[in-house]
Amino acid sequence: MFLKFLFFVFFLFYGSFNLYASFSDLSTDLERYHGIKAYFPKVDSFDVVVSSKALIFHLQEMSLIGKNDTNVTYKNIVVNARNLRYNLADNTLSFDNDVLVKRDDLSLICDNARISFPKTVHVSGDVRVLYEEYIAEANTARYDIERNQISLQGDAVLYDSFDYVKAHKIDFDLKNESVKTSGRSKINVSTKQLAE
Repeated sequence: MFLKFLFFVFFLFYGSFNLYASFSDLSTDLERYHGIKAYFPKVDSFDVVVSSKALIFHLQEMSLIGKNDTNVTYKNIVVNARNLRYNLADNTLSFDNDVLVKRDDLSLICDNARISFPKTVHVSGDVRVLYEEYIAEANTARYDIERNQISLQGDAVLYDSFDYVKAHKIDFDLKNESVKTSGRSKINVSTKQLAE
């Protein structure tokens, strides 16, 4: 549906070089000069909502490019970044520069992210995870949206005020608050929580 709309807009304005500063200007001209009534649907009817200071449709590459302060909302997930690229061919969103992915109590802070809705979020570059009282750091991480689990890789560290886990790979089940490590691991567990 989205592709058909893009091609419709492309062919409708093929001979025209009009540049519109707002949707209302575009819809006014569509109705005035072409007899087409355009409206902007309610935001809550979309699965994914994308906003940015500058959005560019790149028809040859089949992508949408957002520059400067982009914001993407999908159900209860919000992603903020400086830049984004939506690839129509494989339905993925890529973000770079100051990326923040939020879902309820979970925050993923990183340099780069690639999201395949509705399944996974891959983040890389100075990854920091904040979840309730837990803090994690790693080189890369993969967040399984449906299972609510995070896999941290590369110098992975997970800690709270009492416990500390360091390993090459840490799998953290957010729902059950359980941890599994792979590779060489260092674990410090406090007995204070057991006494309570």
